[in-house]
Amino acid sequence: NFRRHLVWDRLPWEKEVYDQRPRYVYPPSDLISTLLDLYFNSVHPILPVLHRPSFERSVAEGLHLNDTQFGATLLAMLGIASRYSNDPRVFVDGDTTLSSGWIFVKQLEVVRKLFEPTLYDMQFYCLMALFSLGTSAPETAWLYMGIGIRSIQQRGEHRRKRQGGRLDPARELWNRAFWSLMSLDRLLCLFLGRPTDASDHDQLKVDLPLAVDDEYWEQGSAQPVGTPSLLSYFVCHVRLYEILGDALRRLYPSKKARIRMNTSNPEWERSAVAELDSAMNDWLDTVPDHLRWDPDKAPSIFLKQSAVLYTTYYSVQITIHRPHIYQSTKLAAPSLLICTSAARSVLHIADVWLEKVQELPLPYMTSPVFISGIILMLNVFGSKRAGLSIDNNRDFLQVETAFKFQKSAGSR
Repeated sequence: NFRRHLVWDRLPWEKEVYDQRPRYVYPPSDLISTLLDLYFNSVHPILPVLHRPSFERSVAEGLHLNDTQFGATLLAMLGIASRYSNDPRVFVDGDTTLSSGWIFVKQLEVVRKLFEPTLYDMQFYCLMALFSLGTSAPETAWLYMGIGIRSIQQRGEHRRKRQGGRLDPARELWNRAFWSLMSLDRLLCLFLGRPTDASDHDQLKVDLPLAVDDEYWEQGSAQPVGTPSLLSYFVCHVRLYEILGDALRRLYPSKKARIRMNTSNPEWERSAVAELDSAMNDWLDTVPDHLRWDPDKAPSIFLKQSAVLYTTYYSVQITIHRPHIYQSTKLAAPSLLICTSAARSVLHIADVWLEKVQELPLPYMTSPVFISGIILMLNVFGSKRAGLSIDNNRDFLQVETAFKFQKSAGSR
């Protein structure tokens, strides 16, 4: 044996730190059960980082009482689900709804010392990033996503491909965790104006998630023919965020990147916008029928998924054309028209959400609604200064929808 124990093995003082386990306090089982239902009905269809049957089975078996990594994931999930609950036990100060979930999340550490990342850790960082986006310090989510993405890279999970056609539950959950983190990362890049993870473009070899619903994983691992999959939404969403990542890299680069890409050439920018528009049109053609936007649909999970999906689509469209609105180029006029039309579409979807879904929206919608409201306000004021005759009342009504939507989201 040529292994040097001082190099390969954990030293006693390191092992002492590594083996430390926090003592979490969990809510009563009836509250856990209620919050599980709320999470999997309201959040999971939009961000499917967990697998419902196995997660609920692990909770029922008491895994969180023995495995603190799973326990941390459970507490983070309970924190998010609390925002959809009116049970006074989820509030810190009795009836202050803004404190929803903090009683669970405040027990959790940002990062453990000397740990080998596991799947539970990746799910934890994804859930904590989502929870943080609903706090007064949303930039904290940047840290959680960064740790999660680097941990996935440490294990090499960002370069693993699916072996064969059969679904491997563990492999699929790693894929879900990875793409959930990447989609949240790009959402925050768009929201805060920060660069995307520079390493993700050339290094990724991760398969897209399979469009197989949770309940079929243990029944042959295939979606029944003719049954629309809830996971189809997530696959479409990931592909749309891939286009967003490309747009952020090409249209919002650093000074050094601009020099490298030779963006000073006017034709380069026009070509980039044309390619991105083409990618958006191709994406739109691949959206399954059950996810196509129809405001007349009855309230359902598919209506909610469609609302988030198309809100994201119009948000990416705005992102592609926004830099050209105030430039003296041939792109200015059509870009302004596209951004204004996309903003109206976003706020129309928000109006349908308030009327039919009537549920706390996730950050995937709040940021686009805010940006769309700003665009319409600028359009109204700009048109007035230019002496143009437009239907200001329609735009003002939609801006009012943006205010109502943000007020609804701000209640938690």
